[in-house]
Amino acid sequence: MKSVAAQQNVTLTCPRKSGHKENLFWIRIISGHQPEFLGGTYGFDYEGVHQTPHFTTKQEPGTFILNIHQSQISDTGLYYCIQTETLQMSFVRRVFLMVKGPQSSISGIIQNPPSDPVHPGESVSLQCSVLSDSEKKTCVLYCAVAACGEVMFGNGVKLDIKYRNTRTLSNTEIALCIVCVALAISVTVSVYLIWTRKKQDGSGGETRFLYNYVLTPSAAVN
Repeated sequence: MKSVAAQQNVTLTCPRKSGHKENLFWIRIISGHQPEFLGGTYGFDYEGVHQTPHFTTKQEPGTFILNIHQSQISDTGLYYCIQTETLQMSFVRRVFLMVKGPQSSISGIIQNPPSDPVHPGESVSLQCSVLSDSEKKTCVLYCAVAACGEVMFGNGVKLDIKYRNTRTLSNTEIALCIVCVALAISVTVSVYLIWTRKKQDGSGGETRFLYNYVLTPSAAVN
């Protein structure tokens, strides 16, 4: 197994014995697709290059290489180097390539086992829950089955993850809030002024009472 990050260039090698009559081929198998021919060469030294925008196959001393330019997640699959001679075919090299994307936003996967026992030949449905930290993202989820050293992928399901929009205040609600705040301030100021006025009036009456009380005895003496 070979694991690489997306956009990374990948080189796979296959041993080659110079001078032999066998031919070598690179193919890949991706679940849900037909086997794909990527390039081939002769057993003897050959300078020919099989090149596409994404793949390049060519000979190097003692090896037959496959270059993948800027690998994509969709390049994940099984890659085989096959040797053929007349009607015989053998697998010289097998590599499972796993291309990883950016750091996953999936925080957990919960899988519940079947509640009932399963017997050979019976069909069974498996379910799992995917916990994602992403607020808004479009992704494709694949069902993968690992068995006997091979990994098989399903067709995939496209999933749109959208976060809940936070409700924003309308212009009418904002204006109403401003009016309420202004009204509260106005009432507070009015109460304060009334209280201050009453306090002043109460102090003035007390002063006049004391003034009359002091002057009254003097006037009686005179």
